[in-house]
Amino acid sequence: MVALRQGGRTAATRISERLDEIIGMAEMSPEQKFHELDSKMTELNTRLLTLEDLDERILDLTEEDDLQREVEDTDLANTPFRNAIDFHRFWV
Repeated sequence: MVALRQGGRTAATRISERLDEIIGMAEMSPEQKFHELDSKMTELNTRLLTLEDLDERILDLTEEDDLQREVEDTDLANTPFRNAIDFHRFWV
């Protein structure tokens, strides 16, 4: 599950970077930009929901001594994706 989560985070990072690229594309029409941003934000949101599900499943299996560290690490890893969704929602 940890490897799946890491793969999901890598994919979410690529999606987030693509959102930034789309905003900077001057050659893209506003309609196309809206469509691309909306599509990628939906994809990122879906990916984040999957990550949060994996996080919960991993937390259920985590030893009590490691629980606080796992929660903090998880929050730290997922916060950039939540921030990207909030930031890019402004553009849509």
